[in-house]
Amino acid sequence: MLSRNNIHSPGCRSLQRGRSIGMTQPLHQTGYSRSRAIPQRGGIALLAPAGPDLWLEVEGSTVQRVAVFGVKHTDPQPHIGEYILTEKPEVVVVETGINPAHSSVPGNGIDPKEIPVTDDSQAFFVRMFAQVASQIKEHGGDEPVNHPVWDQVRCNYRGEQLAYIAAFTTGAKLIFGDRPKDITYRRLFSIPTVEDYDLAYGDHVCGQYRHLLGLPEAQYTPSSMALAEKIMMQEREAIMCKVLQDACLGSLPEGGLEVPPASISMVVGAGHLKGLENLWKTGQWKEMVGSKDVTQSPLMSAPAAAEEKVPNPFDPAGPGSRPGLRRGMMEAFMTMSVTQEVIQDMASVIGGVQPDEIETVENIMEVYGSCRMMLACLPRELLVQVVSGYKCDFYDELEPIRQVRPSCGGPAQTDAVVTLLRGLNFDIPGAAVAEVEVVAEVEGKVEEGVVGGGAAAGAA
Repeated sequence: MLSRNNIHSPGCRSLQRGRSIGMTQPLHQTGYSRSRAIPQRGGIALLAPAGPDLWLEVEGSTVQRVAVFGVKHTDPQPHIGEYILTEKPEVVVVETGINPAHSSVPGNGIDPKEIPVTDDSQAFFVRMFAQVASQIKEHGGDEPVNHPVWDQVRCNYRGEQLAYIAAFTTGAKLIFGDRPKDITYRRLFSIPTVEDYDLAYGDHVCGQYRHLLGLPEAQYTPSSMALAEKIMMQEREAIMCKVLQDACLGSLPEGGLEVPPASISMVVGAGHLKGLENLWKTGQWKEMVGSKDVTQSPLMSAPAAAEEKVPNPFDPAGPGSRPGLRRGMMEAFMTMSVTQEVIQDMASVIGGVQPDEIETVENIMEVYGSCRMMLACLPRELLVQVVSGYKCDFYDELEPIRQVRPSCGGPAQTDAVVTLLRGLNFDIPGAAVAEVEVVAEVEGKVEEGVVGGGAAAGAA
C-alpha cells in the first residue's frame, strides 16, 4: 500500500506512527465508540454519525453522489463498515485489492455470490472475509451494527477489512479502483530524475515538520507537486476517478457491472482525499488517463530507467554517473512516505540493490536519514521555528549540507559530507560548537539537542 498516511518523522524515526489499537481488546479498553472512532470522555462514549469524509457529485448516472471514506491504514475506523451495512450501497470501490488477482487490473470485481472455493493462497482472504460475513448475516438480524457479533468483528478488523466484510454481508460488488502496484513501482523507478526524488523528499520533510509544530497543512497545489509524488499519488488518483466513473455508468464488464448501479461507496487512503476531490471536480483526470479503456492509458506503462548524471564528486570539472544513485534517491524519498514493508515489496518487483550500488545507496540513505539534511530542506521561516542557533545563523550553517542536494546541483552524497555527519556525534577539540534547541516529539517527550555548528558545520 502506497500512502501518505504512513508518516515517518524527521531523523528517520517515526515521530508520528499510526498507533494501532489492539484489535483483540474489549471496546471499553480501546477507547472507541460505536458509529465512529471517537475517544471516550469520562467513560462515556461520544457518538458521531457514521458519515463519509467526502461526497463526489455525479452527472449523467443513476448514482447522484458517491460517499468516499478516507482510511488511516492502522486505525480501526468501524464507522466505514457500519455505513456500508446500514446504507447498503450496490458497489464498493476500494483502493486496496483483497488479493493479487483482485488487484491485477483496475476495475476488477468480486461478487459475493461467486466466492471461490479453491484452496489456493490467493483465495484465502476472500474466503475468510466471506465466512465472517456469513456469521453476521446468520446472527446479526436486520440491524447487524447493533448486534454483539458486529462488536466482535469490529474489535478484530480495521477500516478496509471491515469494508470488505460489510460488502460481502450486504451483497455489494467489491471493485478494485487503483493501479496495480507493480506498475507504480516501475514508473516510480524509471521516470523521475534524482532531482525529482530530492524535491519530493524535501516536500515531505516540510510537511512533517509543519505537522510536528502544529501548523496547518500547506495548501494543496497539484500544479507544483514534485514528479515522484505525482506518480505515487496523483496518477493513481486519476485511475481511481476513471474506475469510479465507469462504475457509475455501469461500464465495467471486468467488474461485473454492465448497468448503472443505484448507489456507490468508495474507500481509499485518507491521503488521497484531496487529490481525488481536485481531479474529480476539475475533470483533469480525463486528460491524465487519456483513454476510454483504462488498461490502454499511458499511466499503465513504465519506460526503461534512464542513466542519471550529476556532478562527479571525484571530478568537479565534469558530470558523471554512479551506480545506485537513482535507487538511493528513490528510497530516500520513499522512506519519508511509506513503510519498509512497501520498500521491500517494491524490491521484489524492480530487483534488489546490486553489489556495485551498495556503497552509494548506503551513503545516500545515511545523508538523507540525518537530521541535518532534513533541517537543510526547510525554508528559513520554518527552520527558525525548529532550531535557534547560538552566535550563528543556523540556516547558513546548513548551506554545505544543502548544496549536496541534486536539486541544488549537488551529487546527493560525498565522502566529506558523510564524514561530517558522522563527526557531529563527537566533540572535536578546537572546533566551534553552536548550541541549538531542537524541539521534537519523540516517544511523547521533548528533547533538547546540541548539534555541531560553527567551524564543524562549515567544513561540510
